[in-house]
Amino acid sequence: MTDSLRNDAASLRALNHVPVPDVWPLSEFHNAVSTAIEQANSDANLLRDEARRIAATMDLTVDAACAVDTATCHKFGATL
Repeated sequence: MTDSLRNDAASLRALNHVPVPDVWPLSEFHNAVSTAIEQANSDANLLRDEARRIAATMDLTVDAACAVDTATCHKFGATL
């Protein structure tokens, strides 16, 4: 599951800038498109980083659960 999450994070690609002329009457539209693309790319970077952190935390949680399960089995085995 964490491999899938990491693969999804790695597959995020930045949006290319759209060549909107910076001339009247398109100046405001040009600025709005550029700002939106920059924000989307920034959000994608944040999402990628967060997905990697979540995957690492999931791996640690699974490792901890396995360690507890193994320790519990050993304790029960020693008791029986």
